[in-house]
Amino acid sequence: MAGPEIVDVVYGEGRDSGRAAVLGPIDTAVAVARDAAGLPYAVVQRQQGSPGVIVAHVAWERHCLGLWVYDAQGRRFLEMDLWRLAEDRLFLIHQRGWAYRDDDIPEFAADAGRVTIQLLPDGRGTRTVKPRGDKGGLAADDRGCVRGTAMVPGTGLRAVAGPARRARLSGRRQL
Repeated sequence: MAGPEIVDVVYGEGRDSGRAAVLGPIDTAVAVARDAAGLPYAVVQRQQGSPGVIVAHVAWERHCLGLWVYDAQGRRFLEMDLWRLAEDRLFLIHQRGWAYRDDDIPEFAADAGRVTIQLLPDGRGTRTVKPRGDKGGLAADDRGCVRGTAMVPGTGLRAVAGPARRARLSGRRQL
């Protein structure tokens, strides 16, 4: 049986991806005060023993939460932009994911496959798939949007994708 997983959490002004360092570290009390006031701050989470990182850029004053997820090579492979609709309700407005063929491919390489999803609260949206990145193989679907929910890593919140007026925060509660 595996032991407990330990996640290191550091708060700051942001994160320097090139140096893999937290910019302007702040303590928990300052982060809590900024959160309550709607002021921007960042949360950097890393599971002990793993080089992968999740960075949350929080700016409630602007109703925004940005998530960047990095792999073991320090490359961003997922980014999500969420819009805060209510205290406990987020709406996914943008998601982009990259697929790197191997460990030696640099971040955002021209031939890295990617999927981009753009959504609007009224239910319109686009999904663009580029299996070979800028090298070709474009497939776009703007006939509607992906509907459903997804957990926001490290927050305990569910983000909704689809019309805001019909979104569910949980399986039981209609908002």
